Amino acid sequence: MRSRIIIQKKKISHYLFLVIFIMILVLATHLTSASKKPSDIKTSKEVTPQISTTIKDAFYGDADGDGNVDDIIVYIQHNFCGVARYQLDVYPTLVLPSGKYYRWHYGLNTGLKTVTLIAYFLNQALESGNYTIFIDVFLKTGGITHSQTSYEFDPPGGKGDNPPDFDVVLA
Repeated sequence: MRSRIIIQKKKISHYLFLVIFIMILVLATHLTSASKKPSDIKTSKEVTPQISTTIKDAFYGDADGDGNVDDIIVYIQHNFCGVARYQLDVYPTLVLPSGKYYRWHYGLNTGLKTVTLIAYFLNQALESGNYTIFIDVFLKTGGITHSQTSYEFDPPGGKGDNPPDFDVVLA
């Protein structure tokens, strides 16, 4: 009977030794990593995302097929650099010659370096005079960055009584 008791004591002491060894190893690893100074830790070079927005062209036509030449078609190009993915909010605003304006919104989340969109301001070319399009862009990647571009043109006066509308198509 004595031999059985000794064997059990040896098994318990081996397990106890193993548990204590693992605890010491974990504690030593934790203390080593905690003692590093911030200057010892290597960080990747931070890159600032950038965007450039351009209105390539704007003109009038009958984009919605209602028989009235009262729609404004705008080609918008967004160019990106700096990071792999971009998230932005875009606010196109059409200012009519009378000063009345229409402001719309679309969001964009892309990994592309260049995105060209066609924006349709439907049923909005109803006045004679200069129209101005403003594009406000808020890049939300790496903080918030704002940029704005504008474009002015003079379509002939139109006619129609349909409500204003807005569509964006990826070109």
